[in-house]
Amino acid sequence: MTASRAMPVSAPRFASPLRYPGGKAPMAGLLREIRELNDLGSYAVAEPFAGGAGAALSLLLSGDAPRIGINDLDPAIHDFWRSAVYDSEALLACLDASPVSVAEWRRWRGIARAADASPLARGFAAFYLNRSNRSGIIKNGSVIGGLGQGGRWKIGARFNKRTLRARLERIARARDRIRVSNSDGLEFIRGSTHGARSSSSTLRTTGRGGPCTSTGWRSSTTPTSPTRSGAWTAPLGC
Repeated sequence: MTASRAMPVSAPRFASPLRYPGGKAPMAGLLREIRELNDLGSYAVAEPFAGGAGAALSLLLSGDAPRIGINDLDPAIHDFWRSAVYDSEALLACLDASPVSVAEWRRWRGIARAADASPLARGFAAFYLNRSNRSGIIKNGSVIGGLGQGGRWKIGARFNKRTLRARLERIARARDRIRVSNSDGLEFIRGSTHGARSSSSTLRTTGRGGPCTSTGWRSSTTPTSPTRSGAWTAPLGC
């Protein structure tokens, strides 16, 4: 018998505050069906190469997953998620204080490249550039509309503060059910599957692909602290 679903925090169409065109969010429906077919409702969903973590967040906020793991080896992406989940008030303060402009884009690009930026500053810089750059490209990306803002679309085309704040607030309310880590993807998978109900469980699929083997991840651990060192200090200019 399938385990009962957790009460949803919300079920937004777009759950992630990050832009990843071609990302995993459209797979949420397929993953939901696979979980139901294989009685995996009590197992967490873990994304070893999270990026925008769209699929995991969608399942968590719709009540189809009790917990999720967000892992990304990229320091900036990890710092964003670590701030969004465990330091949300400071991250939201950065959002409120940062105008959407080319001048501000230049400032946050500089912070993203700074070796001494705090984790909060580096995380918000990644978020700011992701929302204001073409295709969400953070490193070496170009601003939407160009530096002269002569393009059809301007820097704020994908930067609706009200919408983004709402997404970040949903994530903050669910923080007790989210674990953020900064591990190598394969190491994360090995650690997440340790102690799962089967070391190699053949999953039933929906018929839209061949059979696959995987393991569930049932975890009751509390959120872990960042694996990299560094004090959580106020960001530059927030």
